[in-house]
Amino acid sequence: FQELVGNNPEQRNWKGMAIALLVILAVCGFVILAVVLLSPEETTTVYVKVLLEDVINEKWKTGLAADTSWIGPVLLWRDHYGNVIKTTSPNTPSRILISNQTMLDFGISSFKVSHDFRHALLAFDEQKIYTKSYNASYFIYNIETREPLVHQSRDVFQFAGFGPNGSQMIFILDNDLYYKRDVTASVQRLTRDGRFGAISNGLSDWLYEDEILGTNIAHWFSPDGRYLAYVRFDDSQVTDGYVTTYTSNVELMEPLLSPIATFYKCPKAGQMNPTVSVRVVDLETLDEVALAPPLVSREWLSMLHSVTWTKDSQNILVTWSNRTQTVSVTQQCYPTSATCVDDVLQLRSKKNGWIPHLNKAHLTSSEPGIFFSILPSNHGARGSFRHLAMINYTAKPPIRTFFTDGSWEVTKLLYHDAESGNVYYIGNEQQPGQRHVYVIGTSGGSLRRCLTCDPAQCLYFDAEFGSSSDWFLLNCLGMRPNILLRIKNYVLIEKELMISMTVSRMNQKMESQYNFLKVSHLTLLTIPTSWSPCTDMRRQIFNRYGIFLLRGDLGEQNADFRFRMDFAEYMVSRDNVIFVFADIRGSGYRGNKVLQSVAGRPGIPEIEDLKQVLLYLQRKWSVSPANVGVMGSGYGGYVALRSLADTAGIFKCGVAVSPIVDWKLASSARAEKLLGLPQFNPLAYERSNVLGRANMLRDSHLLIFQGMKDKIVHPQHSITLNQVSVDIGLPLSNIQTVYYPDQDHQLSNKFSKRHMFKSARTFLENCV
Repeated sequence: FQELVGNNPEQRNWKGMAIALLVILAVCGFVILAVVLLSPEETTTVYVKVLLEDVINEKWKTGLAADTSWIGPVLLWRDHYGNVIKTTSPNTPSRILISNQTMLDFGISSFKVSHDFRHALLAFDEQKIYTKSYNASYFIYNIETREPLVHQSRDVFQFAGFGPNGSQMIFILDNDLYYKRDVTASVQRLTRDGRFGAISNGLSDWLYEDEILGTNIAHWFSPDGRYLAYVRFDDSQVTDGYVTTYTSNVELMEPLLSPIATFYKCPKAGQMNPTVSVRVVDLETLDEVALAPPLVSREWLSMLHSVTWTKDSQNILVTWSNRTQTVSVTQQCYPTSATCVDDVLQLRSKKNGWIPHLNKAHLTSSEPGIFFSILPSNHGARGSFRHLAMINYTAKPPIRTFFTDGSWEVTKLLYHDAESGNVYYIGNEQQPGQRHVYVIGTSGGSLRRCLTCDPAQCLYFDAEFGSSSDWFLLNCLGMRPNILLRIKNYVLIEKELMISMTVSRMNQKMESQYNFLKVSHLTLLTIPTSWSPCTDMRRQIFNRYGIFLLRGDLGEQNADFRFRMDFAEYMVSRDNVIFVFADIRGSGYRGNKVLQSVAGRPGIPEIEDLKQVLLYLQRKWSVSPANVGVMGSGYGGYVALRSLADTAGIFKCGVAVSPIVDWKLASSARAEKLLGLPQFNPLAYERSNVLGRANMLRDSHLLIFQGMKDKIVHPQHSITLNQVSVDIGLPLSNIQTVYYPDQDHQLSNKFSKRHMFKSARTFLENCV
């Protein structure tokens, strides 16, 4: 028996044991992996810091095409070397029209090219006047011989440019218009009554340039070059305003022995506006006609908004409104007589809100009696949204036909292709903060088609067309900025964004993406967006970090996909802060109901919306109001002041750049579209005044930045608020104001901007 046992030892199942061991190890591995994946991430992440110098010097724009313009089917642009480039077709090589060396040799700052491409106007010694206008001297440059045809002129011109025929020229000197049939022809004087500070011909005065037209150009050649329409501005009865110059050289800050007052015509709310008249000159006979403004309900509409020639040069479309911009009329006028038809297009705003974007030119058609415009389309309780419409004014009464519809808006008209009948436009149908290029046919049953709706490519576009739709310039302003040159849908040229950055480390993870949030009727954009997948950790971070709500100017859109590189991006990349861009009531491109809801009561709806934003942040991330500040510029600065004064201590920290404090001190066009005429609505002006609320700022901390040469929001606003705060005994810590000598509304001087960024950063670090 023992032998039998010894000869048959116990057989172990090694194979089964090995399999069991592998199963146990696999289970343990999965458990460990699950623990790792589900545990809060606590690793240190490398991220980029934005350099202040990159923001101020705008190095992030390096590599982008600049100064783009079309002459017929030819595209002109400047590359990043400074060469002026001529592109005649996407299939042929571009060539240098004017070299960067020529621009450097003559100290040229800007250029214009004649329509026959034989000559160029090269500007130097530019001196800024208002936001768009400047005085300059010019060379006439022969492109073929690459030599100046006319050497340095001693005259300083207010404007110089070319017409649509050959090398015909126009220039403005001492507020009068001059014309040359070509660069070698004799000069013909078209007007003789120009007078500085009183009469201006063909060039906008301050009110129209900065507040109404948005451009200094107030003259328009007919497409065939025979006629010139221009505006005569009579400011002789308009009140003077002035700003003061303290230094002879802004860069070197060399003081003047005595400050110099610069006067300009600045009508305040309820005061006399400039008298404008549209005139047309026949450049062959020099005969001139004056076009009368329209009469509606026994009221002359005296505020001019746009002048557009039809493609056949036989008609002019002129758009006018009343002072409060609640009624507008587009006339059809003839260049050879003073006759106008006033019933082509009439708009009336409902509920006392102003009509937005009246200065946008109509898109004309080669078909007589047809033009396209962006008009309000009613959507019941949601209000009206601006959509593409065709107006046929050969019919009596004129017929409007809408081609788009929905709770979104058409934001820009681009081109009408007469051969195919297609209309190209930009809209925000995908999201309010996006911009894409669409095309739609004008025949029945045509469906619109998006040409740029590829999320991987870009989310915010602008576009420019020449004289055909075969190819066009597509400018990406979105999350990945670049310039695209397109032929139909095919990318031809792409110039990437360049920016120098430094790399640093941070204890928390920060993603460099934007996050869109919807709160009731509000749209918010937060940066940064994602800090941790753990909700509790996110709440801790939001309670530890300063949060700033940004409000833009009236009618602007903040929460969109445009690429930005400004103060918010600089702060977010360096400090423990979060910025929230808020599109609240009074913002644009989300329907007239949202925009016009502030009419008659500016500041009130916005504060209600900012409270909603704060409640949302409190519910979602337990944010403390003590950690929240408000920032804004211009009208946004006014909202920032009102939010500090009117919320009983909810918001205690604010930064305002050039804020409005008293609407009676604002320009007539800016104030009256919101509050009407002060003679008829004095109570609205009184209720909207921040000065009467200055005592309510005792529990707040406010930092104001103000340019001393700001004509749009005059330093009188900030100075008056300072004086009132002194009179009522507010401590210095409540309202601090930094004044920048010789700086305008944009505070564009790099030294001032650097100081403003650093001062605001220090203030905000101590404030929240």
